[in-house]
Amino acid sequence: MNSPFPNARDFEAAQAVLDLLQVNADLARLGNLLKLALDEPLSADLLRKFDELTVSISSTRDELKDVVRKIDRTIGRGAK
Repeated sequence: MNSPFPNARDFEAAQAVLDLLQVNADLARLGNLLKLALDEPLSADLLRKFDELTVSISSTRDELKDVVRKIDRTIGRGAK
């Protein structure tokens, strides 16, 4: 009952870590899809799917970088 509320910085950092885990899982799923696609016989349709996967992987990688920067800013604020 007398537990203090977490401070905003700790809450933001915890939420950012959860976001990081989600983006990391998304990136792993995309990597698994790419691995499966590499086992398929080469076709025009498969090449199109490769292009789509590489765009998705690149986008997810950028999202991962953004989340890491958010965590760094959140944690860094308290250290200064």
